[in-house]
Amino acid sequence: MDILNEVKRYMKLLVELRRDFHLHPELSMKEYRTATRIEEELDKLGIEHYRSAETEGNRDLLKEQESRSLQRIQEQMSLRAI
Repeated sequence: MDILNEVKRYMKLLVELRRDFHLHPELSMKEYRTATRIEEELDKLGIEHYRSAETEGNRDLLKEQESRSLQRIQEQMSLRAI
């Protein structure tokens, strides 16, 4: 797989999603609209996901193993912001 071509393939979608999220900001752990939007895109891509009833927003959006990877990325991004 050529990663550059894969990124180019999804670049327009990613830019549109980023712009949409910035047009509709939500409080941390209250990302209901964002979670719904991500779920829509995951459905289009055929990626299995779920949203835990006891968790707000999109923290438990993907299956557990995928969620752990995303959590590590979120933690790294948070550290960069400090």
